[in-house]
Amino acid sequence: MELSIVIVIIGLIVAGVIGGQALVRQAKLRSAVAEIQSYNVALTTFKLEYNGVAGDFNRATSYWGGGVTSDGNGNGIVRPYQTEGYWAWQHLALAEIIPGSYAGVQQGVNTIGSAVPKSSFPNSGYGFISGSRANYFWTGKYSQQVEHFIRWGGLYLAGTNTRIGRIILTVKEAKAIDDKMDDGLPGLGRYVIQLNSSPNCVTTNVTTTSLYDLSNQGVQCYFNYVWEFRR
Repeated sequence: MELSIVIVIIGLIVAGVIGGQALVRQAKLRSAVAEIQSYNVALTTFKLEYNGVAGDFNRATSYWGGGVTSDGNGNGIVRPYQTEGYWAWQHLALAEIIPGSYAGVQQGVNTIGSAVPKSSFPNSGYGFISGSRANYFWTGKYSQQVEHFIRWGGLYLAGTNTRIGRIILTVKEAKAIDDKMDDGLPGLGRYVIQLNSSPNCVTTNVTTTSLYDLSNQGVQCYFNYVWEFRR
């Protein structure tokens, strides 16, 4: 009798711990989504105030000094991500639109937090990239409509190719975010996920027919949030 009571108590404790961990994870997911929205506003604010795109801005050294930052080429596109993509966060911070300071270049394993913003969600951060990388693999209607996006994911390390681009979310989590914040479709709207980068998360790279593949368990996804569509 006493043993059965102990087993029940242990079961309740384990269930409580697991439930608590799930609640903490959900809270961190909500915080990350709020951060994406704040960076969306920050990028728009910079464009309105400086008449240029952060990272691509070609008068940055005139404002903040050549020994502090670098100029983009001013063509309206943040590319490549190894240069202008990192300068974007530096420009935003120097303009005091976002808190913190950023190196303007990749920092290897320390890139998240040093070169790009760290997310509230574990082991993840935010990149800023031109839409050419989002558009490249899509087919179908609206497949070439993205100009720039904020990428939320883990750190991908490949020598000089260090960038945000590693899966961090389960399919269920990704779909829940898309359902709440957008249209629930990974190929359309502002929250988008590509098959090539998250092959077990979505069903196809056809924009209008892609769906979340809920048959796959575990961490399978990362998001691109469309900041700006092509005109």
